Amino acid sequence: VTMFRNTRPLKIRILAFCLLLIGTIGCDQYTASVTAKVAIKWEAYVSADKKFQIELPGAPEPWVTHFDSPNYGRTEVQHVSTVANETMFGVAYNDYPRPLSDEEVESELKLTYTLPGTGAEILETSKVKVANQPAIEVVAKTGPIISVARYFIADSQRLYSLQIGGQNDPRQDPESVERFFGSFQLVNDDLQKSSTNIIAAVDRRGRTGKATLQAYATTPAGDLVDAGPAPIEPSGSQVKLRTSLKLGDRVQVRWDGRFTLPDGRIVQESWWLGTIIGLEKDGRVKIHYTGWDSAWDEVLTRERLRLEGKGTE
Repeated sequence: VTMFRNTRPLKIRILAFCLLLIGTIGCDQYTASVTAKVAIKWEAYVSADKKFQIELPGAPEPWVTHFDSPNYGRTEVQHVSTVANETMFGVAYNDYPRPLSDEEVESELKLTYTLPGTGAEILETSKVKVANQPAIEVVAKTGPIISVARYFIADSQRLYSLQIGGQNDPRQDPESVERFFGSFQLVNDDLQKSSTNIIAAVDRRGRTGKATLQAYATTPAGDLVDAGPAPIEPSGSQVKLRTSLKLGDRVQVRWDGRFTLPDGRIVQESWWLGTIIGLEKDGRVKIHYTGWDSAWDEVLTRERLRLEGKGTE
């Protein structure tokens, strides 16, 4: 949703999503329908500017709209959407001509999720995260369409809107909702931590002759660069609340980010070597991923850790 003090662009964008949905799924009545669901084939989509990646059910369709803003001038909004089981999945985004202040970001987001002038009935709002960014989730009803949308502004300059909508409540298919929102990842230009740009590739050049995984990352230009050590197979003992830990302990860490294998399969959970660099009062542990930049350091719950060797309780 493109946000300005003038809410006309917001209204057009919300209605454009709903009208496109109605036209695409061929709705000829304003009542929810029940049809046999077909298996969804999810495909990874990377934006043309390589700023984000998301999984969409089926072949994505890009489209563009433009608005004249009294505050920001002519503004282009990029959209990408697809339809599966009479439900539309879409992402829309636009850039501001300059970074916004914290106050402006808060104001723009508030104007976004309250949906003024759109005719939408807001059913629920909640604070969530998208790609580790604070976001607002809004469940709304616009005419016959029930939608679940998440809004956030990245780097103080790009507004993202992730939407799922249909005549049937999208929340009736929580697996698809979670997969869609959970797969969205930002690609960082400096290759700092982002589960978007990590690729596990097969490297057969080792002296042992065995196929091993080597981690790479993609640059904004799409080139592959060596990013760090590869994931491992977990083998240590599970760290529990009573497990005795100290600074410097080597651990195996479960990372819940996603990366893509050469054959296109998406791995949603992987294990990496790390070292304990901090112990929190609440029992959580701060770790450093071995061989990776400190930008990847994390404070984790113990359920995501295994000790190399036996831990003591």
